Amino acid sequence: MTLEEMRLVDVRTVDRDSLVDVMRVHIDEGLPKEERLKEFVRQVKNPYCFRVGNAGGAVHCCQ
Repeated sequence: MTLEEMRLVDVRTVDRDSLVDVMRVHIDEGLPKEERLKEFVRQVKNPYCFRVGNAGGAVHCCQ
């Protein structure tokens, strides 16, 4: 899935069970910033659409 496709996922209609819970994501704080970001994306799968506990979450940015 491309970043654009990830951005377009609607958190209101996606199966919440298919989303990664960010509360379970663990990042080694000793890694450089860029590596921490890569690790977050690797673990969360879609940085625009995810779960926080039992709730869906989404990130929207202005361009």
